[in-house]
Amino acid sequence: MNAGTFLFWSLGTLIALSPLPLGGNRPWAWALLGLGVGFLVVLWAVAAFRNAALAPIEWRRSRLIVVPFAVLVFWFLAQASGGMPEAWHHPLWREASGALNAPLAGAISLNPEASRQAVLRLLTYGGVFWLAFQLGRNEKRARNIFWIVAMAGLAYAIYGLVAHLGGSQKILWYPKWAYQDSLTSTFVNRNHYATYAGVTLLACLALLLAEIRRIRRHSPIAAEDTLGFFDACGFRFYFLIVACGILFTALLLSHSRGGFLSAAVGIGTFAVVAGMRLREQRRSIEVLPMAVGGMLALSLLAAILAVSGKEVFNRLGDAAKTDRLAIYERTLEGIGDRPFLGFGLDTFKESFRLYRDEGFRFYVDTIDHAHNTYLELAMGGGLPAFALLLFLAGYVTLLCFLGALRRRRNAIFPAAGVAVTALVGVHALADFSLQIPAVAITYLGLLGVASAQSWSAREEAVSPS
Repeated sequence: MNAGTFLFWSLGTLIALSPLPLGGNRPWAWALLGLGVGFLVVLWAVAAFRNAALAPIEWRRSRLIVVPFAVLVFWFLAQASGGMPEAWHHPLWREASGALNAPLAGAISLNPEASRQAVLRLLTYGGVFWLAFQLGRNEKRARNIFWIVAMAGLAYAIYGLVAHLGGSQKILWYPKWAYQDSLTSTFVNRNHYATYAGVTLLACLALLLAEIRRIRRHSPIAAEDTLGFFDACGFRFYFLIVACGILFTALLLSHSRGGFLSAAVGIGTFAVVAGMRLREQRRSIEVLPMAVGGMLALSLLAAILAVSGKEVFNRLGDAAKTDRLAIYERTLEGIGDRPFLGFGLDTFKESFRLYRDEGFRFYVDTIDHAHNTYLELAMGGGLPAFALLLFLAGYVTLLCFLGALRRRRNAIFPAAGVAVTALVGVHALADFSLQIPAVAITYLGLLGVASAQSWSAREEAVSPS
């Protein structure tokens, strides 16, 4: 086994195992993930130094990803450092020093240790994206990453369905202490599992559409009539149909309204972006087989909704009763107090206490997250860092969008990259699934591959060096 093959399958294994246990959201679990990713990045760097083929993406294509990410890491570390100007330190450090009558090494961050740990997680996520970006330039590996994600999602969905329908009140070997009436698979929070299920469902849908295109391209009968198309379909086609149904059922049984709505946005985005490419190739694609396939899919969807969707729609009807505006208002107040410096990455729990008065009421006493990733990042990192994060995410998404429109082959991958970004981006408006290691690693693994497939070998050959 050569270095490239070892790196690829090791990365795929880490992505597939990231939800074990509890979505990877325990210190020892994400620490193991971080060690594994760090080892693979170092191994890739050594192997790429010896064999340039392992680093196929030129600097000019990656610099607008690497440089902003490096700047963000430097800034978040600076927030946790005591070496920044004292005037930049949060005033609470000065007050604590006076109250204790002892000198304290202050920092911008209210919790430097938490900020440093958050940087380690950020480096882990960046390492997953980078490895997928470099290794996913190969078409076969890109497709295999999608298969790994889809099959891992299917396995966790089947486990979740068996546990949920069987009345189990355990998550693996842990007692299930929350959301006993909802399917959470190996996750604690149903919203986080719903996001993961939605991401893996999109990977499955991308493979299904790629399979349809493959059948139509290689089967003369399938290109002529509907019955010929279904006659030409093999095991993979029907397997993927069933897999999509299982994933969608598990997503609905999570009873997560945010997960359902964000998945709908992701699927809709994928349909639009992939459809734009289909229109460009309309002379080679017959409408009738696609229409019949669409009707079958809608029929399956309607059946699943009838059986599994009642609780989701009930909760959608009650959505207005859940009011997190008080958290958002106080978070915005904190952002206004320190718009440029922030409170430190991953310090929301400590920061929010400063803005929680006696008139504030919520369903839990301790609030660890803003339930809006954008507001939480802006409060922790400061507005300049938040803007740079948005630029980084926007640039990679734009790269995928343009690739989905321009590529003659494999446009499905960048189209899926746009779709999964839409899904997690919408869900981040109302929850913090992206802060769960399994969700972040799976998403960034797919996005890295999607970005790497955003231009063809022909474009690379004719472009200036």
